[in-house]
Amino acid sequence: MSLLIQWCDLSWWAILLSWMVPFLFGWLIARWTGVLDKVSQSSTGPMLVSNQKNSKTATPDYPVEKSSMPATEWNTLIRQKIEMESELAECSRKGLVWQRRIAEMEVKLSSSAASTQIPLPSVLNSVHAEHSTKGTESLREEITPNVLANDTGSVFDKLPSDKLQIFEGLGPKMEQFLNQLNVFTWDQLARQDATFLKEKLEALDPKYRILEPESWPKQAVLARDRQWQQLIEYQKELSAGKSLEETVISDSKLEKVMYKLGLLRKYEKDDLVAIEGIGPKIANILKAEGISSWSILANTPVQRLQSIIDKAGGRYQLADPGTWPQQAAMARDGLWKELYSYQDSLKGGKEMK
Repeated sequence: MSLLIQWCDLSWWAILLSWMVPFLFGWLIARWTGVLDKVSQSSTGPMLVSNQKNSKTATPDYPVEKSSMPATEWNTLIRQKIEMESELAECSRKGLVWQRRIAEMEVKLSSSAASTQIPLPSVLNSVHAEHSTKGTESLREEITPNVLANDTGSVFDKLPSDKLQIFEGLGPKMEQFLNQLNVFTWDQLARQDATFLKEKLEALDPKYRILEPESWPKQAVLARDRQWQQLIEYQKELSAGKSLEETVISDSKLEKVMYKLGLLRKYEKDDLVAIEGIGPKIANILKAEGISSWSILANTPVQRLQSIIDKAGGRYQLADPGTWPQQAAMARDGLWKELYSYQDSLKGGKEMK
C-alpha cells in the first residue's frame, strides 16, 4: 500500500513547517560547533584573537583580553616595545665597550696631570709670577726663566719637596704607586733605579707597560738641586715621561703646576694688570685715556691718574694710583725682583703705613 500525498491538498502550515525544520536543525548544529571552538580556544591559550575586522597580538605581560584600545594601536605599541628592548640591549653592549676604552685612556692619563692643568696662552721667552694678596687685586711679577731659575729665593722654592706631580709623566695614580714604594720626596725619587720602577709598574698591572719612568729620577735630581731652568728645558723635551726626537715647544709640567697653584702667570708686554692695584676694568679705563703701556704709565703724573679714576665713577673710589707710576717704571726697566719685593709691601696698590 502506498501513501500518496497531494501537495495541493496540504495546509499552508504543513508546507511552511517542512521548510523550517531543516533550517532550524542546521542552525542548532552551527551554534553547537561554535561553542566547541570557544571551549577549545580557552583551553589552549590562543596567541591571536581574530575577527573579520582586526586582530590583536597578545603577550604574557599584556593579554588581549585586558586591552580596550584598537588592534592597530595595540600592535604598534607592542612592536615599539620590542624594538626599544632590542636597542637597550645594544646600548648596554656598546656601553661595556666604551667602559673598556675609557679604562685604557685612564691608564694613559694617569702618567700625566695635563687634564687638571689650566691652559694659558703661550708667550715665548717670558714667565710671569703671581701670588695673592689680602686686597681685591692680585700681585703679579713678570720675570725671565733664567732669573727665576737661578734665584734661590724664587717662587719655585715655595714648592714642597714631596710634590711629585711636578714631574712629567707623574700623575695622582703614579704618585700613589711611588708612595707604596716608600718614595715620598724628590731626594728619594732621585735615588731610585728606573729599571726597578719599570719592573714594579708591570708587576702592579700589565696595562702600565706603556709607561716609561726612566725620566722620573733625572727630573727629581734637578728639582732636588734647585736646577729649575734645566728641569723646565728637560721637561719640554719630554711627553708623558718619554724623550722625543724634537723639542716640543710648550709649557713644561713644572710651569703648568705653578700656573695651577697661582705661583706663575704669563702676561703680554705692557700688560697694565701686572701693576698692583690695576685690574682689567681699570686697565681698560686707562687705555681709553691713551695710557696703554708701562712706559706711558710710568711718565703719567699721579694727579692725572687720580682725575681719570674720579671721572670713571664712584665704584672706583677705593683705587689709589699713588704707586702705579713707580711700579710701571720697574716693569719697563725689567726690574722684576725689585718690583716683586715692592709689591709685597703693598695692599691693593697702596703703601701700608
